[in-house]
Amino acid sequence: MIEPTDIASVVKRARASKGWSQPELARRVGTSQQTIDKIETGKVKHSSFLPAIAVELGIPVDRVLRISQKGGAVAEIPGHALFSGDRDLPVYAVTHGHSGVQVLSEQPVEFVLRPAPLARVRDGYGVIVADDTMAPEFRSGDIALVNPHLPPRVSDSCVFRTAGQNGAQQVCIKHLRKVTDKDWHVSEWSSENGAEREFALKRSEWTIAHVTIGHFKRR
Repeated sequence: MIEPTDIASVVKRARASKGWSQPELARRVGTSQQTIDKIETGKVKHSSFLPAIAVELGIPVDRVLRISQKGGAVAEIPGHALFSGDRDLPVYAVTHGHSGVQVLSEQPVEFVLRPAPLARVRDGYGVIVADDTMAPEFRSGDIALVNPHLPPRVSDSCVFRTAGQNGAQQVCIKHLRKVTDKDWHVSEWSSENGAEREFALKRSEWTIAHVTIGHFKRR
């Protein structure tokens, strides 16, 4: 049997296999029947309730997020999709260094609850976004959530890292548009006119590209 590749079919088939009605699924994830119907009819493709829906229906959360994010959008992880009762996910800060570079803190500045997509991901972490160059996907103060084991793919938003002066890790969060032998071709949003700006990062320098799987909205 061919597996469905659109989020509407995935959710609808999984719900039917459970024998649940739309109102029952809505009750379990804390939303409305209308929201579930819009997801299953394809009217809504990017919903903050998708991680929770995946958990309830037994669908791999990463699969749901990747199907819903083909356009490059990254999901906001809602509070009811938090997995861990312990604050054990490390979050790193980003500071502005010389010449406008952004530097990742050496140690976590806080630990937060672990969301379902990172439930059993070793070395998963968060990064506090330092600016609005990726808005509206990420805004200053949001926590970008990172799975360091996923291979980066075109249309992913990634945390790119390189070793700067004195071994400090320089960092940036950008859309991945194309990969060549020499470069990561990436883009961001211009804060001046809202237009997308494309440029390249040398892979020989920016050796780390970790995939973001969602974000916590600024508190």
